[in-house]
Amino acid sequence: PDLQNNASRIIVKVKKGMMAEFFSHIEPEVFKVADRDLWFLFWVNTLSDMRATANASMHTGFYTRTLISAIVILNILLGFIGVLWYNINLRRKETGLRMAVGASRLAINRQLINESLVLGFFGIVPALILILQVYLLRVYPFETNIFFFSLAVSLVVLPCLLVLAAWYPGRLASRISPAIALHSE
Repeated sequence: PDLQNNASRIIVKVKKGMMAEFFSHIEPEVFKVADRDLWFLFWVNTLSDMRATANASMHTGFYTRTLISAIVILNILLGFIGVLWYNINLRRKETGLRMAVGASRLAINRQLINESLVLGFFGIVPALILILQVYLLRVYPFETNIFFFSLAVSLVVLPCLLVLAAWYPGRLASRISPAIALHSE
């Protein structure tokens, strides 16, 4: 019999307190009505133990998916930081010039964060159009409430990641002395 198929399982309800006695007598009782050549007892277990095992396996899957998602988000964050760091370092002279003419460190950091948010917006819009097409064409069987919840969470988390990724390189760029930034000019 197929062990993964529920049709090959037998569930028996037993009175409270009879479990130990029931387990000791179940095999002879089952084989009074079932042919030993066609059937065998793979395991005998209580419903509460089966429920605990099923819940544990469900939680394990949830924790695994959560861990993988966290690792992917961390990789995205590190990628954002790397790209923005490179981009901000290319504009080192511009930052030094702005500071030389009186821009505050906060203003420079704010400008760099706002620029990263604008760039992120231009990346989010096509991705949003694409994912909505995938949903509307039913390419993958998404549940509506889960799809829109995931979309809303993504639209909140991504700008937060962009701000976080732009903040540190922007902070470093705003700490550069104008004389050092403009030294090669």
